[in-house]
Amino acid sequence: MFDSITKYGTIITRQGKERIAACILSGQLVDITQAAVGDGGGAYYQPDDTQTALKNERWRGQIASAKINPKTPNMIDVKAVVGAEVGGFTIREASLIASDGVTVAICNLPDTEKTAFSDGVSGKLTLLLHLVVEDASVLRFTVDPALDTVTREELTAALSAHDADPAAHPALREADAGLDARLSLLEMMYGTDIKENPFTVSFGSLEGIFVAGVWDQTGQWIGF
Repeated sequence: MFDSITKYGTIITRQGKERIAACILSGQLVDITQAAVGDGGGAYYQPDDTQTALKNERWRGQIASAKINPKTPNMIDVKAVVGAEVGGFTIREASLIASDGVTVAICNLPDTEKTAFSDGVSGKLTLLLHLVVEDASVLRFTVDPALDTVTREELTAALSAHDADPAAHPALREADAGLDARLSLLEMMYGTDIKENPFTVSFGSLEGIFVAGVWDQTGQWIGF
């Protein structure tokens, strides 16, 4: 649904509404099996419910995942992944397609450039479509979980962001802080700068100090 403020969004097509209404009455399901993206014919536009297809489809494939939104029970979050081998155009529109080829929903998107291997820069593109329906239980999605994966770069970036979070690993951070405090105390007691392991401690006098260790004849050092 679009108004004077909303610029991007998803609509159920007229065909999609009819199919959903019929399934609610009959107790059957609408099988959604594919997603598609297009370039919108080269310009931004707001889709309307009379459309039966994208303005200019450039890719069609399987759906990676479809889940009920945890905060909105009648919203389904649908994920589509456009592979790294696909590209050379700007994505401005996307759709969800039923098993019989009927376009159930269409959304418009901010201009998103999709490059391909031949452009010298490549990478898969993940799109998340939010589909709002009166009764989400009448929709059945055919998904390919193998598409819902992350690259090594994505995983590394996610781990780095997690580790940088001050709230992450509280037990380790507490232990690390305790170790820093003990090392600082040793530095104060013995007037040395502990930067590595092993480290050197110098004593002004050995008077009254008893040290137990093992003499290494070969290496000529005492191990404690």
